[in-house]
Amino acid sequence: MNIQEIATTIRETQLSPGELADLRLKLSAEYAFNATELENILMHKAEKWQELRKEVKSDTQAERLWQATDIGQEETGYKLRLKSIEKLMSGIKTMLDIKEHELRGHF
Repeated sequence: MNIQEIATTIRETQLSPGELADLRLKLSAEYAFNATELENILMHKAEKWQELRKEVKSDTQAERLWQATDIGQEETGYKLRLKSIEKLMSGIKTMLDIKEHELRGHF
């Protein structure tokens, strides 16, 4: 199940606490994978940055050159995926908290 499928499931389905916990665990694994891939890209960026910076007058221009590369676009993709995963995990935690309070009769 990918991130988009998890998001759709959460939006369209009433899930049990166990199902929510399973989704959160899957998202944690996905987060770890994406963070590792981003780490590899950022290590490459550190090596490449000095070359790019010599070609232009500012860091902003060098960053634009980097973002125009395939690997720069991958970096952006991983950062956005990590944000999505964080939001989904936060939403799942909120849903689990609400279900716990309901179970205890606090709502």
